[in-house]
Amino acid sequence: MTSASNPEPGVPLPVLLSQAGERARELLQRQLASSRLRPRHANVLLLLERRGAAGQQELLEQLNVDASVLVGLLNDLEGDGMVERRRDPADRRRHIVTISAHGRTAVAEVHASIDRMSEALFGALTDTDRDHLRRILTAMSAGNPPTESTCPDHP
Repeated sequence: MTSASNPEPGVPLPVLLSQAGERARELLQRQLASSRLRPRHANVLLLLERRGAAGQQELLEQLNVDASVLVGLLNDLEGDGMVERRRDPADRRRHIVTISAHGRTAVAEVHASIDRMSEALFGALTDTDRDHLRRILTAMSAGNPPTESTCPDHP
């Protein structure tokens, strides 16, 4: 029998990471169900909240999704009044996406959902362990392999 503290030997880290990602995605979908948002919609709103108004090309690069996927997500969010798209006055070919007041309300709900989910997923981890995990995942998400400098104080 295996447990979190005694994992099955030989399971490759990418497989474990994929399984953890699936569990996190399932929990987030359940948490977001009442708001009718899917995790990808939430990611767009969270990015706009952090970065402010952004061009669609910038969103593509940050979210790492296909252009057709982003257009679909923005269509959904715009249809629900959560984002607004307008032409860039300096470059009429470019669309600027901003989060609306309704979108900001939705982001507050997303944060509450993420807080509940984080406790379910990471409640047993110490603050130090959470920080190390955040550093490693941030490096990996940016396309950088984790290094000793990612978690310098880890034993």
